[in-house]
Amino acid sequence: MSDRLKQIKAFVRISETRNFTRAGDLMGLSQPALSLLMSQFEEELGLKLFHRTTRNVELTNAGHEFMPNAIRILQDVDNSLESLRQTAAVLRGSIHVVALPSLCSSLLANCVMEFKRSFPEINVKIEEMPAGPIVDYIVAGACDLGIGVMIEEREVVRFVPLFKDKLVLLRSDTSDFLKRSPLKWTDLKSEPMVFMSTATSVRSMINSACLQNNMMLTNSFEVNFMSTAISFVRSGLGMTILPTTALSDFSMEGILVQEIENPVLEREIGLLQRSDRLLSPAATQFVKSVRKFRSANPTVDQNVFA
Repeated sequence: MSDRLKQIKAFVRISETRNFTRAGDLMGLSQPALSLLMSQFEEELGLKLFHRTTRNVELTNAGHEFMPNAIRILQDVDNSLESLRQTAAVLRGSIHVVALPSLCSSLLANCVMEFKRSFPEINVKIEEMPAGPIVDYIVAGACDLGIGVMIEEREVVRFVPLFKDKLVLLRSDTSDFLKRSPLKWTDLKSEPMVFMSTATSVRSMINSACLQNNMMLTNSFEVNFMSTAISFVRSGLGMTILPTTALSDFSMEGILVQEIENPVLEREIGLLQRSDRLLSPAATQFVKSVRKFRSANPTVDQNVFA
């Protein structure tokens, strides 16, 4: 600690305790050493900060005026040091994020690239998984952060919304299927479909829409990857229903995208974390980067209709 900062801290401790011996104990200084430190401070200032008697120590008028500034100076120093410690923690940290596959190939790829430019020393692990396992990972404390949808309420999981995306129909642009948009779910009743697996939030939403319309869709193929679904559609093997967030990263050549209504299916994408734990400094900084990227690119998932 510099002599000046030590003098200011000594002044505050003496003011609080009204006693040189107790103040010295708090600072790890003997009473004579503390008295000398304060005398030197007063001499440099050219004024007295304390009235000293054998029994009491009282602030002078100058001491009273200086007290608020002295407290502020110490608080500013403490805040600055804490900020430096947090910065150091961020620079040394690592992050484990679990996220929906549709986000990993679009939003997260760009976010991680921007984040690594600012924090190249941080190790970032991104793991793809469906919505249900993401929540299970959060509950188990097996990762720092999840990015996905909240398919069911869990007491220890906190969900913070980021944005919404929409489910749309993808079909070959050479097919004779209805070209109007939006379509109704009942229009799809007899068409061959390429479905994502049952563990995905997309499949769960499609099932809900079918139940609402008292209908079933024809399950011609079931795949695990959106790239596979899009390739099947391009080959004319069927249609598929996917979220707009994922499509900007794929070639839409030979693909026509159409909206569906009755109902329009939207899902809320957000951050998931344990509600009883604080994020690490590195994870907190990563969340800021995700928010910043999404704020700067609010329509990144809407270009599929261009």
